[in-house]
Parts: sequence; C-alpha cells; structure tokens
Amino acid sequence: MNDKLLIIGGTVAPYKSVQAEHDLLLRNLLRKLDSQGGGINSSDPADNFWLDLAEPYFPFKGTPIHQHRASQDKVTGLAELILQNEAADLGIDSDVVALEEILDSRWQLTDPKLYDDYNLVAFSTTYVPSTYLLAVLQALRVPASAKMFVGGPGASKVNHGALESARFDYLLRTEAEGRFRLLLQHAQGQDIDLQTVPGLTWRADGDLCRTPEITGLLNLDELPLPDFTNMSDMGGGRVLYESVRGCPYRCEFCDYPFLMGNKKFRYKSAQRIFEDWQMMHETMGVTDIMCLDSLFTVPPRRLLEVCDLMIESGLNNKLRWGCYARANDLAKQEFAERMREGGCEYVYVGLESGSDEVLQFMNKKCSVEHNARAVANARKVGILTFGLFISGFPGETPEMFAQTRQFLRDSPPTLVSIHPWFPDVSEDTRVPIMMPDRIERFEIDVEKPSSRKVTMWRHCTFRESVTVPWGMYWEHRGMDLQAAMDNVSLVVEDIYTRKIAAVSEELFYPRTLDDVLSLFQRLGPDGLADFYSGLATAVHGDGEPRLQDFCQRLGLQHRTAVAG
Repeated sequence: MNDKLLIIGGTVAPYKSVQAEHDLLLRNLLRKLDSQGGGINSSDPADNFWLDLAEPYFPFKGTPIHQHRASQDKVTGLAELILQNEAADLGIDSDVVALEEILDSRWQLTDPKLYDDYNLVAFSTTYVPSTYLLAVLQALRVPASAKMFVGGPGASKVNHGALESARFDYLLRTEAEGRFRLLLQHAQGQDIDLQTVPGLTWRADGDLCRTPEITGLLNLDELPLPDFTNMSDMGGGRVLYESVRGCPYRCEFCDYPFLMGNKKFRYKSAQRIFEDWQMMHETMGVTDIMCLDSLFTVPPRRLLEVCDLMIESGLNNKLRWGCYARANDLAKQEFAERMREGGCEYVYVGLESGSDEVLQFMNKKCSVEHNARAVANARKVGILTFGLFISGFPGETPEMFAQTRQFLRDSPPTLVSIHPWFPDVSEDTRVPIMMPDRIERFEIDVEKPSSRKVTMWRHCTFRESVTVPWGMYWEHRGMDLQAAMDNVSLVVEDIYTRKIAAVSEELFYPRTLDDVLSLFQRLGPDGLADFYSGLATAVHGDGEPRLQDFCQRLGLQHRTAVAG
C-alpha cells in the first residue's frame, strides 16, 4: 500500500471526566426545566433558552464548540500541523487524532483496528508530561509493522536508559522542521545519514543510537508559514500560532527555556508576525489566533510594534487574538490599552500566587502588586483574563496560601485555573526547583511511584469528595500534596459560593455552554461571574429549581413562557 501516516497528539487530561460529568448534569437539568414549561417540539432544550440582550443570545449549545481555554478542547494543532506539512512535501497522506479519541479512561484502545490503514505513526508529546510518556507509548500498542516516530518536549526529557524497552523507531529531541522529513525518508528506505540529525535517538541492529543536541537551532523568521486552512475550518476560524521558542525568564517551576535543545530565547520579528497574520486571514480563513508562545509580550517593543501594524492596517478589526502575557507588562495601563486596540481579546497570565514570598520562591520577577494591576487593567480595557495559579509550591505554607485566596477575592481574574504543584522527577530534569540545592533548602521529598491516595474536592459542597491514587506523593517544609489539593478545593468552593467573583475551570461546562469569550463579551466580567455562579447553584444545589426561578436568576427567557 502507499505510505500513510497517523499523527497522534493531545494530552493526558484527568479532569475531562469531571467536566463531562458536570456537562451531563447541566443537560439533564435543561431537559427537566424545559419540560416544566410545557415543552415544545425541539431537538434540544438548549434552543429554548436565551438572554434578551441587544439581540437574542442563546448561551447553551446543542453540540460542543471550541472554547478559549486549551484544556477544554482536544489539544492538537500546531505541532501536528508541522508534521502534516513535512509529510505532505513527500507526498505522504496523513490523518490527525487526539489521545482522548483513541484511549479510553482505562488507557485501552477504543478501536482495535486503529492502525490497519497506516504504516507510519507519529506521536507528538507537546502536551504529554514526560513522567507519563513511557506508559502512554505502551498503551498506544503501535504494531511492529508500522514505523513509530516520537517527538516533542516530553520526548526530549526522558532518560536515555529508560528508552530501552519503549516502543519507537525514531525519537526526536529537537525541533521537527526539516528533520521529521529526513526521518520519513529514512523509513521509506532512502539513504539518509541519521548521524547528521541533531538530537535524534533511533534503533539500529537492536541498539539505541543517539546524536547530540549541540547544533541547529532554527531561525524562526526563516521557517515557512504552515497552511492553516484545515485547522481554521475545523476551529471555526480559530488557529494556534507560534512566534517564540525558549524563554528569557527562569521561573523555578518551569523548564521551557531549555526544552528541545533550546539555549537561547528566539522570536519572530513583528513584521514577520504581521505578514503571517495578514496572509492567514486573507487566504486561509483565519479570524482568531491563539499565540501558544511562552510569552508573546516579550520583548515589549516587539509586541507594541505588532499592535501598531495591526491598527494601521485595520487588521485589528478583522482578526482577534490572545496570548500568554507577563503580569508586570499588563500592569502598565498603556500597554494593556495598546494590546486591546491592536485586537487582543484574551490573555493567559501566570499569576501563580497572591503571596510575594511565594513569588520570590518561584523567581517570578514580579509582585502581587503587579498581579493586581494586571488584572485591573485587563478588566478596564475589556480583555478576558485567564489567571493561572499553583497550589503548594515548595516553601508555601497554609498561611501563604491564605494570601492567595484573599488576593482572588480582592482581584479576581475572569477565569481561575488552579492546580497542585507537579514536580518533574525525570532523571535529567532541568526544572530549577528540582536541583539538589533547592531540594535541600525546601526539604522536598517525592515518592514515585507511590500507592498513597489523594482526596479531591474535600472542601467542595457542590460534589462529593473522591479519593484516588495519584501515582506520586510529595511533601516539603510547608505542606504536602494533600494539603495542596485541599487548597484547590477551597478556591473552587469560594468561587461556587461567590466569595470569589470569577469563573472556575472546575465549573466550566465546556460542552454545553457557549465559548466563555463570547459570554464575557456580552455579559462583562461581573455578569459572567454571576451567570456561572447561578448556573452552578442550579446544577449542583439541593433539589430541582423551578423554571421561573432558574430564568430569573440567570436573566434568561424561555420560549414556552413567551409563547404562553
């Protein structure tokens, strides 16, 4: 048969089952409420509820739509697109699937015939933690008849010795552009000298061979622009974009500056970004760009130049975009204003903590005051803010975390995503907090594997707590994993009870509600928080609400009530 490539992307997402459960509860509630109103002939009760704004707006959706929160969607896109383009240049057809589509909750293949039509399989580890990589490779069960390619950040962090029993033929630890093509040609039997491919591990005569990562960092301005047409079509005009590799900062919890052979911070010029975006909009149907860079706002001069080019051309009125941003950049009001004028509508900000002491432990190079001003400025100019937080970072105590809860009450971002600290226990880790001097300073002790169980949702009144094995357990001089998990549940409960006027990622209903950005732009930050709070109370509270009370609480209209 002709060569055909299956590209596997996506992530290991333990919260997906919780989100699916909550979405089901909401859908069942809508059906019951709809029947209270007498019901009308409709394929979905979501069609019968709307907000009476400037024009009727239907916040519930009969089928899932793309959300402006990467963890709520199938996380495939940019890396997989690069692999597809490399294969297409050789005339090789390819398909892309997400891990969640092919592995069930027990990590079994959903379709035993998955690989029947493919002789080439590539696995992108962009969103797969290295600690899970070997287990995922085993679960994928790629047949020996297919050539197996593995690449991405997760692949670059696995210890060489641990790969002896792993299922792969080629494992690329550096950037894929121009190199994946060579590996495909080698798999086809062409005479390719693999010793010239930097950062490659491969099997030859039963042995593992390896080349160093010392050469070949790519100039991002010289890379060809991928064809985003299919991604745009599937995403309703939204695509993922990259303009940066590496990072100029050295946050203690992050190894992004060192991944994939990175040795310096590299970025596309403002002019190249503008030209890319203009072409993507005019020829590929792109209307929404999510910049997946570590920091799109660095260097600030480049960001402001991009905004100026967008404004001068009028593209800011045709194309919206969002990015990861530094709090100390957004803390400057004129900076936030220029971003919004330039077309930016949403930002992800690593606020991390409401304690200056913890931010210093993290080497964040910003303060709680920066965080507060960043949230306030984004709110003032109309940019939706995803606030990202870590619970239980080494050195943090319960008293320090109490400052984070208070910060969230005083300065809530639009949406809160909070997770316990997750230590990188790979043998060759470059995460600064896992260096020996930090381990000694903070008295970090990680047990992996561990049979100890962790209780989730302990302080949440909207659902029962669940005790599950976590696979590892950690403690340090300030707290342990269970305490960090309890902190998460305290924040989620604060949001549920409206002590924090924000949206919780745990109460998001991503498959039933419209995109949170659309809701934000129609309701504003306070209206959005009120809507989600009222919805969560109705879904998870005691007893089934009356249709009239439900509509009044959320400001909704119902077709049967109007018809009556």
